[in-house]
Amino acid sequence: MKAEDLVGEWKISRTVRSPDGKAQGSMQGVGHFRPLEKNQLLYEEELWHQTEQKAHYRARKWYRYEFLTDRVLIYFHNEEKGRLFLTIPLREMRGEAMCNQDQYILTWEWRSKSCYLTRYLIRGPKKNTLIESECIR
Repeated sequence: MKAEDLVGEWKISRTVRSPDGKAQGSMQGVGHFRPLEKNQLLYEEELWHQTEQKAHYRARKWYRYEFLTDRVLIYFHNEEKGRLFLTIPLREMRGEAMCNQDQYILTWEWRSKSCYLTRYLIRGPKKNTLIESECIR
């Protein structure tokens, strides 16, 4: 994966489930990857979240992606003082991170040049969730 593979707008369809498959909600929206500095992109997503109770919430998030030869570093942007969130080795396209006592496991799968999937399995005392996102140009 290279920075130029991601630049532009992506339509996002996201589901949130418990690991046993029970739906907890869904999100729809858009994500934008924009050039920031050499070998870096700023990622911004804006989603609308609908819970099982039919409540709607707006969610916005920013990350900074830094592309190195063998891995991509993902940092929080504009929050947590730009802390490193996780690292994705390009060979595996899988990364792990700890946030407080919860473990985040990300897998990234390219379906085509215009479609990729991300899966976050989050396990720990505060969360036990699977978040799957399909991103399409």
